[in-house]
Amino acid sequence: QIVPDSVECPTEWEITINEIAPLLRDTLLTKCPDDSINFLGEVYGDTGVFTLIVADSIHCNVEWEVTIENLPLLQADTVIDICPGDSVEFFGQFYSDTGVFTQVVPDSISCPTEWGVTINAIAPIQRDTLLVICPDDSIEFFGVTYSDTGSFTQIAPDSVFCLVEWGITVEEQVVSNFDTTMVICPDDSIYFQSQVYMSSGVYTVNDFSNGCNDTWVLTIIDAPSVDLDTVLWKCMEDTITYLGEAFTEEGVYNTFIDSLGCVHQIEVTINNYQPIFADTTIVKCESDSVYFDGSYFTTPGTYNLVIDDSVECTMYLTLNVQNETVDPIDTIVRICQGDTMFMYGMALTTEGVYDTLITNGSGCPQNFSIEIEYNGELHESFQEIYICEGDTQEYNGHIFYEPGEFTFTSPNLTGCDTLVTLDVHMMEDEEFHIEAPDTPFCMTQQNFIAVQGIPRNARVLWSNGDRGRETRVDREGWYWVEYGYYCPEKRDSVYIEFDNCDAELFIPDAFVPNGTGRNDFFHVQGYNIGKYEIWIYNRWGQEIYYSNDINKPWDGSFNGVQCQIGGYVYVVKWASIYNLNEDKVERGNVRLIR
Repeated sequence: QIVPDSVECPTEWEITINEIAPLLRDTLLTKCPDDSINFLGEVYGDTGVFTLIVADSIHCNVEWEVTIENLPLLQADTVIDICPGDSVEFFGQFYSDTGVFTQVVPDSISCPTEWGVTINAIAPIQRDTLLVICPDDSIEFFGVTYSDTGSFTQIAPDSVFCLVEWGITVEEQVVSNFDTTMVICPDDSIYFQSQVYMSSGVYTVNDFSNGCNDTWVLTIIDAPSVDLDTVLWKCMEDTITYLGEAFTEEGVYNTFIDSLGCVHQIEVTINNYQPIFADTTIVKCESDSVYFDGSYFTTPGTYNLVIDDSVECTMYLTLNVQNETVDPIDTIVRICQGDTMFMYGMALTTEGVYDTLITNGSGCPQNFSIEIEYNGELHESFQEIYICEGDTQEYNGHIFYEPGEFTFTSPNLTGCDTLVTLDVHMMEDEEFHIEAPDTPFCMTQQNFIAVQGIPRNARVLWSNGDRGRETRVDREGWYWVEYGYYCPEKRDSVYIEFDNCDAELFIPDAFVPNGTGRNDFFHVQGYNIGKYEIWIYNRWGQEIYYSNDINKPWDGSFNGVQCQIGGYVYVVKWASIYNLNEDKVERGNVRLIR
């Protein structure tokens, strides 16, 4: 083709014409059952594979292979509970019967859903309640009125559980009659059950607090008059507090006290303790000092002290400090020549005088002088033995067969010769008997009986197995004793009786807890004591010691701290072992001295 050109010369074009082949394409389309679908202007209502020729602006014709498929229905289940006699709507469908149903429900987004609907009836709920009514009254419960007592069943609607089957118990409220007594103070009133009472008497009061009419019998009595006057003792320089009020001076004061809820005017008498004057003596070793009331005393003499007493306040004490008189000891000891005497750590062999310093029983030093002498003369010894008639007796290598006095020498334990004088006695009828009192023994005391009229070294056997010259008696009955030497045995017996004896208590009036071992404790003692208790109080009335053991004395301390010197009040309650039901009480003061 020749094509002219406005600028240049004409152009000769060679043109090749080709035919475009149709374009092949395929697609898959899905739809809900019973629906149709539009594809490129063609509507499809059935499923299957279809061929569609469609003009295309680019490729001329397009040959489409179209596959149409149905979407499956959605499956779902639900359970719905309904009250008996009711109905329920589910996606426009009403259900009033129970059972299992199938319902197809359209869906705005996807295909319809096939629901499995299960309808269940809600069973009534079982509940119980207790209703209380006053006598001759009634009560309403869910529209039903009950006036009688008993057990009932009622079906009532419920906003949550449809129906509730109630087990109802109706009981009658017990109407009570109460009695109470109240005390009214002078010029006062009493408020009871919303009422005010101004005087004593007996009143009937109705009480509706529990919903019914209870009855009170109120007895109002006048407060009794009281005598609470008291007398108090104090130290002269002290202040005493009673009922919250402080008293410094002696005198009679009026104050007020609350008793049984009423205020009474009482009289308080304040008295001062008078100063106490006392004296005591302490004996010490000459080189020692003694500690008393916070001070040490070394020099003997008389000291005037002012001491705070635990009961009587100030005590003026005269203290006498004395040195113990310690006399020297002189003694003579005779020994055989060549022997050694051991005494107080000294070995004494030769004659002479030896001095040493010892400690006596009080703990004080004491001069001790011993003189050693040789025993140049015979020692003398007097002995006696007993023989039976027709018998012989050997003594220190000598044989004796008849009575008499015999003399011979014999070496003693020190090796020196001893002149022995021996009395040989022939055993004859002695005044052998048991010595016992004519009156009965006390049951709880230690009682003994003894044998008399027997040789010094005779063998003795009592009925209880004892072998001494006396035996303890602890029960009524017969007691016998046998004795023998080398002769035939003899026996004597006695009947012992017991009786109840009076009990007795001994209470000291002072003690000195200073650790010397002498009178360190306040120790109550006695015999035939079957029951015992003791309380000890200081001057303020505070209990500082208690015990129910008569063998446990007070050491003068309270809570581990030594108490001050002075007087302390004790109360002892006790009873005899013969009469435990008859208590006796002893009261008094004991003085603590240091």
